[in-house]
Amino acid sequence: MKRFVLKEQSFYTWALVIICIGLLAASFVLTPRLGLEAINKTVAQAVCHRDCYELIKAAGKHTDDIQEYFDLENDLYRDVKDAGVNTIVIHDATLERLARTGAIELEIYLDRAIAKETHEHIFDELVEVATRRWKKQVNVYGESPNRSMEIIGSTVPVNLHDGKLKRAMQQLPMGVMSHEIKRFAKLGFNIVVAPENYWGIEEKDIDILWERINQSGANVVGVMHAGYQMFGYSKYIKYMAKKMGSVPLIMQESWTQLGFFPLQGNGHIMMARYCDYNVIRAFTIDYYEMQEIDEPEALRRWAIADDERNIRFNIVTPFLKGSEDLLQKNIDYIKGVTERVKKRGFTIGVARPMETYFPNRFLLIPVIAAIMAGVILLCQLLFGWGVNKALLLWGMATGIGVLENFIAATTTHQVMALLAGIVFPVLATYKITDMLDDVEDVSYPKIIANIVICLILCTLFSLCGAVVLSAILTDARFLLEIDYYRGVKLTFVVPLILMTILYAKKYDLLGMAECTGIFDFFKRLKEFLKKCCAKENILKFIFVLAVLGIILFWFLARTGHSWDVPVPQFELQMRYWMEEHLYARPRVKEFLIGHVAFCFMVLAAHKGWSKVYTIILTVAALIGQVSLVETFCHMRSPFLMSVARAGGGLVLGLAIGLCLLLIYILYQNLRKQATDDE
Repeated sequence: MKRFVLKEQSFYTWALVIICIGLLAASFVLTPRLGLEAINKTVAQAVCHRDCYELIKAAGKHTDDIQEYFDLENDLYRDVKDAGVNTIVIHDATLERLARTGAIELEIYLDRAIAKETHEHIFDELVEVATRRWKKQVNVYGESPNRSMEIIGSTVPVNLHDGKLKRAMQQLPMGVMSHEIKRFAKLGFNIVVAPENYWGIEEKDIDILWERINQSGANVVGVMHAGYQMFGYSKYIKYMAKKMGSVPLIMQESWTQLGFFPLQGNGHIMMARYCDYNVIRAFTIDYYEMQEIDEPEALRRWAIADDERNIRFNIVTPFLKGSEDLLQKNIDYIKGVTERVKKRGFTIGVARPMETYFPNRFLLIPVIAAIMAGVILLCQLLFGWGVNKALLLWGMATGIGVLENFIAATTTHQVMALLAGIVFPVLATYKITDMLDDVEDVSYPKIIANIVICLILCTLFSLCGAVVLSAILTDARFLLEIDYYRGVKLTFVVPLILMTILYAKKYDLLGMAECTGIFDFFKRLKEFLKKCCAKENILKFIFVLAVLGIILFWFLARTGHSWDVPVPQFELQMRYWMEEHLYARPRVKEFLIGHVAFCFMVLAAHKGWSKVYTIILTVAALIGQVSLVETFCHMRSPFLMSVARAGGGLVLGLAIGLCLLLIYILYQNLRKQATDDE
């Protein structure tokens, strides 16, 4: 039988040289990133002013005495500050919140709310914003110091966290108030403002906000969204960014941990670009979810958020039920979050954005060349190209990639990263199987030694793909996850298909060994499918497809957070333990599936197992290598943490695989002994 062996292809040597040069260039791209990740170790801990207001209500501390309530709020803020919170997020004031602290007097009727003046400056600000935002609904009567403001409309209160409900008049946003900024600054907090956008906003409204911020003299360390629009959306986003100057934009991570909280028109993305990516990533647990989980589960989610996902702004949402003393429960919870943040090596302080980094595009040319070398090498294996044709196609593909790198960089980098994620795990695994073609049945200690060597070599070669993938995606947009790697599912599926086709060619399962090009390849594939769909084979073919489909669906569903597939409880407990005790939790598909299958794949080569077992084990082993490279697709995670995760998966996978191998050896010895006794 004709064998299609990698070492017989001379382009392999060319590809190795090109890849080595690409790795050198990638190291120059990644070195500044490592430095930026190492120094960005300060985290801000925040609570929202309006959440604290809700907490006091939920705790049953309601009082009609304004001074008593004001003192109660101040005591709560001192407690949360002592627990580790150093920042307050200030949203727009509402009439009911202003009335609770004595800033105004408020009368509520069925069809209107009437605010009465108690402080001239506060009432001036209130009227200034209310008349601009709500216009025909607002009427102002009298003169200072006896003014009143009437807002006409329903006063039936609704849940402010449900953005679909029309708010009562006393709940309408009235702008960020300067006296609230000053109040929290005096209590020793840094300030983040979260102004709420509205229809008809103009530059004047943005000027009003920044006049209040500047007059307050407070240390405003960030601006974030409120609701589903950025302040200034849509016409005046650029003007808002200009007014922000060096004040960073706070962008809240999505609940899926991929991308950001969805805003209308991607207003936060627009703002980030206008701010030159002067952005801090924020994390919070959703208000509704916080009422469904317990404290240990909430604390667990904070365990690795800052370290793994480049979160530098923690917004702690309070529990609003589940305890007789809600205030103390939340203080203890905040202390727990603080302890976990510090345990991961962070300090609590003023969060700073990671320095904006865009590598020189000329430095990416060797990286693109290395990726294309891997692609052409894989195509040569599939289609039997000669070395001259391979070199010519590599030059053309690299030229196109380099040109697009300067024309449409983001799209090009996405495509190159996808190719690297697909090609290098396949080449790594196939190269190892190529090395194992001529091995003999030797003693088990030698087999175990070969397993260790082969898995380390395979992992190192897959890491080459991870390095060039990381380099091509290393810039401010991907590090902040404003743009992110979009080929996760493809990166998992395509390598498995390619490896199956390579084995079909290697062992001439479909007459593929004689394949001479792309058209011939598809012609042979078509003939094979015709045989499978013949009357006598169709049921078997459908059954095999169904089984493979179920397995593939399960793996895809487990990749990412988008399909919401339940995870077995034992696996969750295992994950929780690793997150708590390890610097970086290894991925289950690596240490429990891929690397274990790899151990038995090497054993199968030495023992001469059938082709069916060999193919199944090889494809399963490839899952571990694909998962390893996928780890580096999450650019928000520090590069060295991804390396640590890959290393942990390698060690743990080897340990489990070798333990199972020893059990297999023991079983075979007992079986042989039983046979001899008979």
